[in-house]
Amino acid sequence: MNKKYLLSVLTSRRQYDVAKILDESDALLYLNTDAYYDRKSNFSKLLDIINFKKEQKAYMSYRTGIDYDKVESSWYVGLMFKLLLKKLSAKKKYVSLLFAYRLLNKKAIRLLSQHKAINAFYGYDSGCIETLQWINNNRTKNVYVVLEQCIVPRRAQIETFEYLKKEFGIHIDHILPTLKILKEREESEWALANKILAPSLYVYDELIRAGADKEKLTIVPYGYQNKVEFAVREANLTSKFETEKPLKIIFVGNAGFRKGIHDFINVAKACSEENCEFFVIGNIETDAIDWLNANKSDNITFLGKLNKEKLNIEYKTADVFFFPSYLEGLAMVGLEALSWGLPTLTTNESGSVIKSGQEGYIYKAGEVAEMTTGLKNMIADKDLRRTMAFNALKRSEEFTHGEYEKKLVKELL
Repeated sequence: MNKKYLLSVLTSRRQYDVAKILDESDALLYLNTDAYYDRKSNFSKLLDIINFKKEQKAYMSYRTGIDYDKVESSWYVGLMFKLLLKKLSAKKKYVSLLFAYRLLNKKAIRLLSQHKAINAFYGYDSGCIETLQWINNNRTKNVYVVLEQCIVPRRAQIETFEYLKKEFGIHIDHILPTLKILKEREESEWALANKILAPSLYVYDELIRAGADKEKLTIVPYGYQNKVEFAVREANLTSKFETEKPLKIIFVGNAGFRKGIHDFINVAKACSEENCEFFVIGNIETDAIDWLNANKSDNITFLGKLNKEKLNIEYKTADVFFFPSYLEGLAMVGLEALSWGLPTLTTNESGSVIKSGQEGYIYKAGEVAEMTTGLKNMIADKDLRRTMAFNALKRSEEFTHGEYEKKLVKELL
């Protein structure tokens, strides 16, 4: 079957990567999306005339370079989606998603019904059930369905948030309605898909636990392209082991309980006598402020959210990446750290691609005692750390954007 795809997605930089890959493989017939900046569109021309620089910059960053004739976009959907997000109460946020999804699906169904050349559909978790139901009810159309599960199934998300509420009293009433609705949608989608792509073994395992058909599942990890040449990063890594200084251990991400900031802090405090310093890079989640204020330590520094240039400096000068997350799909910060050759201490729930014992250590979320032991091993054993660092740099070459493209094309075409 020579697959020709209709790809349907709400605006997303990473998901637009799929559109580019399909287009370059001559497999994309249409990209169905919401707000898409292209100077051929009337709304984009209006933005240029009005010269809303902030809006221009935001939407231009989502361009894919795909011929505009292949793009079915709706600025109305995109703008209403954002407006509803701002206006609705926290408990009603799902209304904006359902609004956008339904209009996006309506257009996808129209495209499928009008264009016989479309024989494959690529959609994203919880966002395409209406289209999949239409395809299932119109079997003569014979459309091959690929579903990408970007993040761990909502069943696992609900369980995790309920655990964090019990342990730390975090507020979850505002997110449960959305998670429950999306759970129902995605589980219905699994039954109608021909192939389901998972970005990590963690997502793969949770899909099976939630009832997805194992025969449909394939793991296709995302890729990250470090713009600094490999040789330069390798030389930087070599220089780290030529000087003696306190080790720099970093956490990157929103500092909240979902990301395991409490475990990061507790491990850091347990290592207060070690020759190392801990740095938290990212915004502090509201629910975690009081807990963090009550659990300060002199060996921990909060740097706040950094731009890409400053963040790369932190990766470049760090010695260990520590990310004890409770809930991800495949955390991109893990791939970023890997590309800088950072030995990694993380959790299975982070979706990490490292091999435990080779590029770092992987634990189950919440295993603070085990994480502390693993980190102290890294701190004490310079040779172990060096081996893990160069293993990490080497392994990062298996997870570049180019490698992601190869794996994706193999699965789709």
